[in-house]
Amino acid sequence: GPTMPAGFLYFPVLEPQLKEKVPLSAEEAERRRLTAIKVSGYFLANPSVLTAMDESFSSGYSELLGLKLTKDGSFRKGSNVLTEEQFALLQTHLYQTLRQSGEKILSGDISLSPYRRGKSTACLYCEYSPVCHFDPFLPENQYRDLKPIKQDELWQRLQTGDSAVNGSQAANTDSDSNSNLNWLGGEEHHE
Repeated sequence: GPTMPAGFLYFPVLEPQLKEKVPLSAEEAERRRLTAIKVSGYFLANPSVLTAMDESFSSGYSELLGLKLTKDGSFRKGSNVLTEEQFALLQTHLYQTLRQSGEKILSGDISLSPYRRGKSTACLYCEYSPVCHFDPFLPENQYRDLKPIKQDELWQRLQTGDSAVNGSQAANTDSDSNSNLNWLGGEEHHE
C-alpha cells in the first residue's frame, strides 16, 4: 500500500547538556533530558505508530511526544495528531503549492514577497538577506500577510479545495494565494 507519514516534527539535533548544581538521580536526569529534547509537531493519530516512536506511549502517555490518551483510549482534545485523510490533504496542498511556486519561478516571477505574520517575518532567519535586499518601503517589495485561521476552517478549505479563499491577502498577490494557508504557526489551537 501507499506509504504514510508518521508525523512531521521539530526537535533538537544535539544531545542537550544539563547544567545542574547538584547531582541528579538517574531517573531525574532522564526526565530532564526528555524535557529538553521533547519534540513538537504533528503525529499520525495511530497509537501503534506512536508506540513504535516511543515505547512509553504504550501506557497511554509519552513525555517525549507530548501526547496522552484519555481513559477511553482516544486522544485528548487539542492533541497534535492528524488522521491519514488529513495528512493526505496536507500532502496534496503542499504538492500544489510547490508546483505553483515552481511554475511562477520558471515563468520569470522572482518578485520579493516574504510572509509576515504579526511582527514575525520570513526575513528574520533568512540566509539570503544580504543578497535579497528586500525593502518594504519600495512599492515593488510587499509582504504576504498571513492571518491565522482555525483548524476546523483549514480542514474545510482543504477538503473543498477552497484554499484560495484563505483569510490571507497580500498587497501584491492576485487570486492564486492558496499557498498562504496559515494554521501551523498561527492561532493557538490547544485548549
